[in-house]
Amino acid sequence: MGRRAIAVYLLLFLVTVAAHASNGVRPVFAFVGVYDGAEHFTTAEIRVLENRITSELVEIADSEGFSITIPSNREEILELLIGESLDDTVPASLSKHVSAYAVVGGKIDRNADSITIELRSVRVEDDALLAVFNAPFDSIQSALGTVVDIVAGAVGPAIPSITDETRAAPPVADADVTVREEIALEDLVGEWSGDQGLTTVEVFSDGTAVASLNGVGTMQLRIMIDGKVVRAVQDEPNAPRMYMSSFPYTVAVQMVDIARPVQWEFTLSENGTTLHGIKDTTFFQISRGRVVWADNTYSREAVWTRRE
Repeated sequence: MGRRAIAVYLLLFLVTVAAHASNGVRPVFAFVGVYDGAEHFTTAEIRVLENRITSELVEIADSEGFSITIPSNREEILELLIGESLDDTVPASLSKHVSAYAVVGGKIDRNADSITIELRSVRVEDDALLAVFNAPFDSIQSALGTVVDIVAGAVGPAIPSITDETRAAPPVADADVTVREEIALEDLVGEWSGDQGLTTVEVFSDGTAVASLNGVGTMQLRIMIDGKVVRAVQDEPNAPRMYMSSFPYTVAVQMVDIARPVQWEFTLSENGTTLHGIKDTTFFQISRGRVVWADNTYSREAVWTRRE
């Protein structure tokens, strides 16, 4: 790696985001660079790529509450991280070389008509592979244009504040609320106040429903009953208006091809006034007006109440 002794450039570029939060020290991600073992690329090309990755790491860190550092022995750590191949095994003992929550590093290689970039996050404590991004590109210039996606794929799923806290489904309310054991469709007909993102939901006698999306349009739903369980499922294709109550149009249009159809699974209170349960939806991470990561396994608590 002699040709690429460029740590000074990255150290000059280093930005460390605030390291302390109200509940303690925020996790630190150590960026150790991109390995060009075959020396297919110039020092300037690698430097630009690493600086772009560092910049995006800082951007995400600033919004997600972790810190970025570049260790002085980054080349030593990078060689340990990558080894001779890019398989899913990582040599043990990262903790002996760096003090951080996780190490972020990667490798770039050139094939006959394309290049391949892999960037990974590895937890220092136990050398566990947390997340990895691997994709071919036509050129290093095209890779530079998608650095946001590269970093999001390698770091987004590894951020503790996302994977362990923000995305965790809230607990369902206490089970001492009496629910109806048998439900008929006519028990649901009428107008309901919806949960987050919905103004009202009107349920009709044929099992269809229309949800008002906080003044930006409507969404068609289908109501189904299975024993004491009520399911309200999206009954039309995704459209930007479905996300515009929370996001601007330029972001909402990106979500159309990513998000899974939403659905709610409820039980009905004995007095018929409350539907309480879980909404299956999509969790998005947004950076500089772009969707950089999405989790289509996300669920959260939801409540609809009957309007008088």
